[in-house]
Amino acid sequence: MPLAPALAAAICAAEVFSLHAGDHAMAGKRPVGLSMWRPDVDWTTDGPSVPGLTFLPSRLWLIGLGNLGQAYAWLLACLPYPTGTLELVLQDFDRLAVSNDSTSILTNLDVVDRMKTRWASDWMEARGFKTFLEERRFGAWMHRTDDEPAVALCSVDNAPARSALERAGFDFVVESGLGAGPQSFRNFSMHTFPGPRRAEQLWPATEVTNGPDVSGMPAYAKLKKDGLDQCGLAQLASRTVGVPFVGLVAATFVISELLRRLHGGLSYGVISGSTMCLDDLEVAAVQRGPYAHGFVQVNGGEI
Repeated sequence: MPLAPALAAAICAAEVFSLHAGDHAMAGKRPVGLSMWRPDVDWTTDGPSVPGLTFLPSRLWLIGLGNLGQAYAWLLACLPYPTGTLELVLQDFDRLAVSNDSTSILTNLDVVDRMKTRWASDWMEARGFKTFLEERRFGAWMHRTDDEPAVALCSVDNAPARSALERAGFDFVVESGLGAGPQSFRNFSMHTFPGPRRAEQLWPATEVTNGPDVSGMPAYAKLKKDGLDQCGLAQLASRTVGVPFVGLVAATFVISELLRRLHGGLSYGVISGSTMCLDDLEVAAVQRGPYAHGFVQVNGGEI
């Protein structure tokens, strides 16, 4: 199944990164992997049997089309969909920037300045998918209608938008996010809703980030000397480091959550960890009913 080699490639890139960074003593000298079917089980042992890939989701709403959102789209395109059987609502208000070239899997310098929704739509439609565009910010004012996809895949990175996920009328939401700052940019997490805690509890709309102050580091001191004001320094220091292999690992958890539910597997309310130590994931299984949000039947091998 295409998700497995995609995940393996991302893990390989993460391990090479750690090896060259010299920040993990065992990097390049250890087996690394995980099971997408049962991420809570040791992947090196004979775990539970995995069913054949028979069903794929047919209607999805993608919220955010940056690093993570483009990874969702790329992985969906890897799945064996018959032409015209996946309907996607693509939501983002922003344009592609030069920074997306190095962080986002669908972006290159030739498409910089295009709306993220329109480039993603062109890319997905060229691969046989149906797309509909929503170019507003996602927030408390959003509400889906009954004839729109009931399942949302969220990748936005701000608390007000995340806190509104359960108020937009979706039946099921899978959300993922990445760590911030130089010490945790290889961290990732996935949440599903409804879940053990409500989205507005996890991300209060008035949340204040209290990360380490790195604005005094040499690189920022040089920018200040060159004329960047304090406001600009604060904004720049708050930005996260994005690397595609972390986003791709997080995205495989998001897409595999849908596939597990479609095939009677466990559903997870939380999966979190770091590409530096994939054998130490935090997972929490939850009870859910059958996936009743639209599917297409395929014959695509093992999940």
